[in-house]
Amino acid sequence: MALANEWPLWAAIKMLISPARNRDFVLPALGVASGVALLVAHLQLWGQAYAAALEPTYLALLLLSLMALGLSAAAVLVLWLSEGQPQLGLVPVAAVGLVFFDWGLLLPELPAEAGGFVDYLSSDWGQMALWLGFWAGLFSLPQLGLLIQRSSAQTQRRSTVLLLLSVAAAIFVGCNGPALAAQLMPEQNIYTLLAIAGWLVSAFVLWRLPIAFLQFFAWVFIHLFYRIEARDLHHIPARGPVLLVCNHVSFIDSFVVGGTIKRPPRFVMDKGFYEVPVMNWIFRTAKAIPIAPAKKDPEMLARAYDQIAAELQAGEVVLVFPEGAITWDGEMIAFKEGVERILKRTPVRVVPIALRGLWGSWFSRSSGGTFKGLPRPWKKIQLRAGEPLAPEDASAAELQKRVQALRGDWQ
Repeated sequence: MALANEWPLWAAIKMLISPARNRDFVLPALGVASGVALLVAHLQLWGQAYAAALEPTYLALLLLSLMALGLSAAAVLVLWLSEGQPQLGLVPVAAVGLVFFDWGLLLPELPAEAGGFVDYLSSDWGQMALWLGFWAGLFSLPQLGLLIQRSSAQTQRRSTVLLLLSVAAAIFVGCNGPALAAQLMPEQNIYTLLAIAGWLVSAFVLWRLPIAFLQFFAWVFIHLFYRIEARDLHHIPARGPVLLVCNHVSFIDSFVVGGTIKRPPRFVMDKGFYEVPVMNWIFRTAKAIPIAPAKKDPEMLARAYDQIAAELQAGEVVLVFPEGAITWDGEMIAFKEGVERILKRTPVRVVPIALRGLWGSWFSRSSGGTFKGLPRPWKKIQLRAGEPLAPEDASAAELQKRVQALRGDWQ
């Protein structure tokens, strides 16, 4: 890349001038900067609002300490949920949280008899600063992790300079933006204006990261129903195209896999399920690929193979269920040869994965149908990944053998 040998400052400026060409670096850097700008703006506003009650230096240190505590809590949560891969689904969640935080915000009074940090922390005033730090950290830290992950030895210097330039601009905006907004719209609640700005950022984030948000939603949904154990997911490459092949046990297999692995997959699904009202919007947003048998809809089948090839060529993860149908008896159905057709057209690494424990769940056909009886919450299930296979070694029979071995006797 031409930027690799350039002076880092000039290379970073060129990246900012051409954000569309460098979005992989510019967007996360601006995301981090947005969180910094918001913290600085609130620090400025709260410093002015409470200047008469506390000595300015002590007030600033107190607010920074409370925000830092909230940031630390967010960092712990981000690290727990990320497990080596930035959990970008937290970003739109945090963006919405920041909007609700600021909308019509009324500043609480300082505690009258506060004797130290703990007294301030336990008050409404302290909780206000703590929550701001938490939401801002939840918004910024996954994007910082993404920027670090995308920075190689060749791009590290300029991405670091890009981040520093973005943060410097954010500090300037945070210091001067509230005063400018107050002059332009003196009758408006300044925090409502910040919430409106946050709403615009939220809309942009949801537009740019819809799949990440849906993946986080899937993670929440799955953990409400099941105690899920992930085994050997390190076999799924962190980057590059990969085809995942999995046994098909229930109607929520895609959600379980998508909400457990760290990379958002493009999952191939039956046309009938794809077209279910309301759910169709979710599937389209998640870039699911509808498929139908050649006898029913040969044109859709051809389009599905075209979409699969396009996603793999773009370096994405594609999830397929080679059985072609959900099991009626808990045993695996013979894998169809469609997976071989995919690999012949687009030779990529293949990772066999197995769902264990979903047979007998409310979403399976164990009772002669689906959604019969009462659901069993907190049922233990497992998602297990096997070692990657080269495309030339991944026949349908071999893949079924690998998935069967991973599943074992636990249906």
